[in-house]
Amino acid sequence: MPQVAGSDYDLIVVGSGAAGLAGAVTAATLGLSVAVVEKSGLVGGTTAMSGGGWWCPGNHHMGEVGLADSREEALEYLRACAPDTEPRLLDAIVDTAPKLARFLEDEAGVARQNPWPTRGGTNDYRPWLAGSRHGGRALYPPRFEMKALGEWAPKVRLGSVWTGDRLEYYARMLHLVRPSPETATAGASSAQQGDEVEAVASGTALVADLLRVCLAKGVDVHLSTRGRRLLVEEGRVVGIEAERDGGLLRFTARGGVLMASGGYAHNPELIKRWLRRPLEQTCEVAENVGDGHLMGIAAGADVANLGDAWWMPHTHIGFTGSGPMNPASLSREDRVLPHTLIVNRDGVRFVNEALNYYDFGDKLLETWQARPRHLPAWLIFDRQGVERYAMLQMKVGTGPTPEWLKTAGSVEELAHMTGVDAGALVATVTRFNTYALEGVDKEFGRGESGWDKSWADPDHLPNGSLGTVEKPPFYAVEVRGSALGTKGGLRVDDNARVLRAGIEEEAIPGLYASGNCSSGGPVGAYPGPGSTIGSAMTFGHLAARDVARRLAD
Repeated sequence: MPQVAGSDYDLIVVGSGAAGLAGAVTAATLGLSVAVVEKSGLVGGTTAMSGGGWWCPGNHHMGEVGLADSREEALEYLRACAPDTEPRLLDAIVDTAPKLARFLEDEAGVARQNPWPTRGGTNDYRPWLAGSRHGGRALYPPRFEMKALGEWAPKVRLGSVWTGDRLEYYARMLHLVRPSPETATAGASSAQQGDEVEAVASGTALVADLLRVCLAKGVDVHLSTRGRRLLVEEGRVVGIEAERDGGLLRFTARGGVLMASGGYAHNPELIKRWLRRPLEQTCEVAENVGDGHLMGIAAGADVANLGDAWWMPHTHIGFTGSGPMNPASLSREDRVLPHTLIVNRDGVRFVNEALNYYDFGDKLLETWQARPRHLPAWLIFDRQGVERYAMLQMKVGTGPTPEWLKTAGSVEELAHMTGVDAGALVATVTRFNTYALEGVDKEFGRGESGWDKSWADPDHLPNGSLGTVEKPPFYAVEVRGSALGTKGGLRVDDNARVLRAGIEEEAIPGLYASGNCSSGGPVGAYPGPGSTIGSAMTFGHLAARDVARRLAD
């Protein structure tokens, strides 16, 4: 028989990313007894490896950057952005996220969050839609001093060490910084898990502060404890059976279980079954293999919105394996810079290269006859780009030319090196150069939208996103399909209750879900910076509140 552990909890949370910790903090603040069950030996999940921003329309800090917001405009934007999402889920995000921000700061004791600035690449991701905002809607955690966690400090997954205010990067448009000897060798932080660091930033700071509050409020955090199956009695979820050190433990709770176990990016079988697109790299932690999805399904849960991911393409610069990705490999700013273009395997452009990473990634992985239509794709740039932008200089470096970087004296030679049709590539580059000189992309409108302009180089005219590719040497780096994480999973209602399969609108008593193991995220869209964390925290909060209400009845 399994060993009995923690049988008197009110709520058990499976997973210690932002989705789970937001639920745990909420429940503990409302006076509930809480246990967090975490599969790995570290707290933080994929959130700890993230940028740490969380999308929170209508939040009370927006006025600090000169913006106003309304429920009506936020909903108008979300509904246009993600029309296939259940309306009640969008309502829940808009109605609850700003209340969550207030709750965390005013009642729970989480550090004051900072609104994103209104300059630089801080737009909602589809700013051409009505109701969008440039900045303000996303919140960002402040610097976190690791000494505040005491003995728990080395148990936090180390993603971002504090090197400066990330919001300054956007406000000062530092992606446009000019090359220098220092930027030529810039790369990821040298800090490794286990190193003693003074302060952390981004997603690491977010989970560290949430953990601080959890510990202060008496939440029990069980590391290296993998959930195996949900405990169900008379149709109600009453706990979870977990494994630790080769033995089984039985965690039970009066209010139920919040499943916040993340996505399934490291489960090849589920990727093949549900995603059906190549996922060569991900920011998800290696422990994310769909445990929560499978436990919920085994307990009779419905699933929804599978087949999507939080797409984030990357350039192949010799880095392999799962996250954390080398920051220089993530493909966002590089695609917006003048003197760059992207072609597919046929040597032709297929999209506005400057699109937000979700929409670009979705197009990149478009299929035809069950195969990727555009792969392999190539980011092409020239000497002009390398001499003007450190972002491109970092890809070239200063040492011997690596195997993954194709360098040629002509466009024709570059075509042969990349395996694309030389005639097609020459014609594409020639046409692109004409657009750059005229300042108008007649095929895809690059540089015209608010998103493109917010990232563009204001000193480069006539179009800050277009520049000729004509001065040798010419360079090519392969662009590959990747994602920050998968999305979709256990189908939830607007209180984060998991719905039963095959029975219309019947919730499974005692089972909740939030984050990337649930259907709570917007479908077919990435509405704005921090959308994955924002919706995850919102539904974790809703779950905890529902548990508290039901236990009080």
